[in-house]
Amino acid sequence: MFARSVSKRSFLHRVQRAAAMAMVTLAGSTAALASSDWSSVASTGAADEACAGKISLSGQEASLLSSDSAISSCTLRYQVVDTWSGNGIVYGVGLRARFLDNGLSSKVTAVLKAYNTSTGTITTVQTLNSDYYPASSTYQNSGTPPCLNLDFQTNSYWVEVVVSRTAATGAPRIAALRIEGCLI
Repeated sequence: MFARSVSKRSFLHRVQRAAAMAMVTLAGSTAALASSDWSSVASTGAADEACAGKISLSGQEASLLSSDSAISSCTLRYQVVDTWSGNGIVYGVGLRARFLDNGLSSKVTAVLKAYNTSTGTITTVQTLNSDYYPASSTYQNSGTPPCLNLDFQTNSYWVEVVVSRTAATGAPRIAALRIEGCLI
């Protein structure tokens, strides 16, 4: 009888321990998700209707088609959602992008915008311009200082990206966008 009750206790103890570990794992996963940065691959952007026949959304990239005219541009939009705390206020974040700008005839501009849901006012929050960085035939990762705060209780946010070229040699591309924590 005694051996049986020890066995029951041991079994109950193991079940309680497994349940506690599951709760810790679940809480840890939820906390990690709540504090995670927002990111998007470029091919998921919503392109303006005027971009039809000008833009390629392939793999993770968005790029202008080489078959289009030498002078061309396209605007893509990416909705930003609160992946941080869930309480609507995000402190100390900045916009980063992975882009390719191969020279004077290429340009990638990423603009974080806010739409105030009460007043209807649209505000430019932060801008990243590839012309502020050295031209490169390979992708580069760059961000925009300073750190800023986002208020999802008052605003809806999106990133507007324009890829453009002024000559046939221009090959602007965007691969990814991030809004991530930074030091204040």
